[in-house]
Amino acid sequence: MGEGRPARAPRLPAAERRTQLLDLAEGLFIERGYASVTMEDIAKAAGVTRPVVYDNLGSREGAFLACVQRARDSHERRLLENIDPDSHPRDQLVAGSRAFFGMLQEHPGRWKLLFGGDAGLPADATQQIMALRFATIEQIRLVLVAAAPNSDPERLEAAAHVAYGAAEGLGFWWLSRPEVTLDAVVEHCTEVLWRGLAPYTEE
Repeated sequence: MGEGRPARAPRLPAAERRTQLLDLAEGLFIERGYASVTMEDIAKAAGVTRPVVYDNLGSREGAFLACVQRARDSHERRLLENIDPDSHPRDQLVAGSRAFFGMLQEHPGRWKLLFGGDAGLPADATQQIMALRFATIEQIRLVLVAAAPNSDPERLEAAAHVAYGAAEGLGFWWLSRPEVTLDAVVEHCTEVLWRGLAPYTEE
């Protein structure tokens, strides 16, 4: 092998290669933002050629959307695993808040990717990101329906959007106030949202 040529990455099974490329792409998107990452950057990080990246991820836009989808699936799974549907609605809110902000504490880069990393994306990709967000809000709505089955469906749908937006905003506030503890952020979120959600659970 000539001097200066990068070492060729070992051949991997398709699933492992895709996971490796997504891991590397996610790290680059978090570090640089969507607009500053190219498929060549991902290929160099993986030690493979660009065709390998295109074959696995399709395009830069496809790579970003795949990273967001994977992170959002993990986030939703964590939320649902930590909420006991048989517990009191306020306890469910506490558990959900702790899972939500716990991810921010453990993976702030991935959290930013989910909630603020789509600047510069084409319009169709932005719409797909919005669709993913609405899918997460739908999971929140289903939790609210289970906790307050007799409440007006439209009110619960609106409440799910409010809860999602409030938690997202509080997350960005926490990023600017790192001295605030996780327990304090969970308490802030719970107290603010519970005041608005409690009447629904009492109907």
